Amino acid sequence: LQTLKVTSRLDAVGVDVFGTASKKKSLVLELKAPGLSNLSIKLEQIGKALLGERCFVNWPYLKESTVTGISDNTGYFDTHGFRAHSSGGKEEWEYQADKCIDSYLTKQAIDVGEASFFVHARDCVDMTRMPDGSIEKHFSDKESMHPIQVILRSDPFEKGGKSTIQTAAQKKVMQSLKSGSKVLYLSEPYYGCVGTILKGGRKKQQDPKLSIQIVPNSDAEKQNMSTCKRIVNHSQAWYFP
Repeated sequence: LQTLKVTSRLDAVGVDVFGTASKKKSLVLELKAPGLSNLSIKLEQIGKALLGERCFVNWPYLKESTVTGISDNTGYFDTHGFRAHSSGGKEEWEYQADKCIDSYLTKQAIDVGEASFFVHARDCVDMTRMPDGSIEKHFSDKESMHPIQVILRSDPFEKGGKSTIQTAAQKKVMQSLKSGSKVLYLSEPYYGCVGTILKGGRKKQQDPKLSIQIVPNSDAEKQNMSTCKRIVNHSQAWYFP
C-alpha cells in the first residue's frame, strides 16, 4: 500500500462483495492524481516512454504486465503510432474509461481520482523454465485497461529491488517481536495457526527475518507433525557411491 501516495475515507460506494453491493460504508483508498493534465504532456510523449516497458498492475497486489498502448480522450498510441479517435470511437473510449474507473471503485474500493491517461497492458499469465535455466514469460493476448496513476514501473518487493527498505513502523514491529512471542500465522500452508517466535528481528539487521515454530490447530495436524518428528529422529543417513 505504501508504494503509492494514498489517503482514506469512509464512504458508501457499494463495493461488490460476492456479487452484491455493500449497503454500509466501506474504507475507500484515494489515490493522489498525477497532475499530468496540468503539465501539457502529450499522449505521444507518454507512449514513447512507456510502450513495450515492463509494469505492474492491479495495485496493491502488483501483477506483472507489459505496456502495449496508451490512450486518452484524443486517441490511442501503440507500436503503429498515434491514431485519433473517430466520433464513435471517442464515445466508446469514454464508456470504457468510466467503466475502468468504476471497476476500481466498486470492486477494490480504490478512488483513482482524475484519470486523463490510461495504460493498456497484457498481463503475465505463466512462466516456463527453459533447458538452459532461463525463464520464459508468457503474456495474455487480451489487453487490460488501467488509469496511469495505478501503474508501477517496478516491484519494490522483488529481489534486487527495494525490498530491504523498511518504514519506521515496519522496523518497530519487527524489533518488538522478541523470542518466545506468540503470533498468528497468515500464510500457507498453516493459515490461522498460532506460532512462537524462535528468533526475533534484530535492530541492526538491514533485512530482518523471523524464525517461527508453528503449532497446528487440529489433532490430525498435530499427530502428523509428531509422526514426522519421530521418523526424522530415528532415521539414518546412508551413502551410496
